[in-house]
Amino acid sequence: MLKLPENLRGGFAKPHGVLYEGEGLDTILKIEELKEGKIVACVGDLVSYYTLKAGYKPDIVILDKKTIRGELEESIVKELDELTKDYDEIFVENPQATITIDLVKALDKAVKNLGKKKTKIVVFGEEDLATMPLVYMLPLDSIILYGQPKKGVVVIRISEDKKLLIPSLIERMEKVGNWKEIVSIMMGGD
Repeated sequence: MLKLPENLRGGFAKPHGVLYEGEGLDTILKIEELKEGKIVACVGDLVSYYTLKAGYKPDIVILDKKTIRGELEESIVKELDELTKDYDEIFVENPQATITIDLVKALDKAVKNLGKKKTKIVVFGEEDLATMPLVYMLPLDSIILYGQPKKGVVVIRISEDKKLLIPSLIERMEKVGNWKEIVSIMMGGD
């Protein structure tokens, strides 16, 4: 597992893409990158929910059934399930501030599904760090949307520069157990 040390958490909390300020459907409707028809991944329940409500069908959604304020409202959980009923669904364990082998294997499967089937990954624990391996695993020009608490939605466009950041971030993380296998899967090995 890769674990985010306490001293790096502040840096990971800053937006790492274009921040669209606001909340809800209005914010999603402002995101120009969604209109380009590229591959889209959403990390987070409310970002996924409002993207789906806006009529977009992200290729990958990653949920943990929580928000910054706690458990997600049951009505939103039900509606998310309905909006993603045709998605391939994968359940994984991923504790807070970690990247586990289960999460990376699920992301690998989701990326291999691109163009064939949309994928929903449901995380027991926390999904926040899924953005990091996704940046490395998705094709260039794909976009990732994730929530920036109390600010809005961040859009990352996958570029060579963004991909080059990931190995240096991994280098700074705490490495536990099967971390080499995680990195191997992220970098394209099986």
